[in-house]
Amino acid sequence: MIPCYDPYSVLVYSAQPQNVTDVYIKGKMMLENGKFTFSFSDMVSSFNEAASGFRREAEKLL
Repeated sequence: MIPCYDPYSVLVYSAQPQNVTDVYIKGKMMLENGKFTFSFSDMVSSFNEAASGFRREAEKLL
């Protein structure tokens, strides 16, 4: 990754997935030491709840 003239370009074009160990989204840890910190079934449930609310609001427009 050297020479580094544009650090953003180096990050985007030279980094590999294995370079990512921890990920935070809106202050919440989602990946720690390369392992997910959440349950996918909980994520699907949350998505379905949000989608049902969206559907209800969309039906009001029809």
